[in-house]
Amino acid sequence: QQLAVVVSEVAARGVAVAPAGRAADSRGLEGAAFEIGCAKIIAGEGAQTTAAIAHQVFAAIGITEDHELHHTTRRLWSWRDEAGSERFWAGEIGRNTLARGGAALWPDITARDIP
Repeated sequence: QQLAVVVSEVAARGVAVAPAGRAADSRGLEGAAFEIGCAKIIAGEGAQTTAAIAHQVFAAIGITEDHELHHTTRRLWSWRDEAGSERFWAGEIGRNTLARGGAALWPDITARDIP
């Protein structure tokens, strides 16, 4: 069951990241900030969930420094903070929405290629 959760988490992250990549290709990084922010939030949350499950499955073995899971988990955690954490991007999206007015949020979500 836990493996199925990990697989679904990974698939969900792919669904979030692909539109951000397409938006960045077509509109540049500034023009794709909304999609990139959404993908960053979703990917970061998935990294946390996936790492927690992996450590449950491997138990204490994954904590030892010589086990590959230890290194992978540390890298996942550091990626979460690179280029802005989930909290940073949620704040950016929120500030942008407030600046444009709350009525802009729904069109932002439905008119864009995001999950």
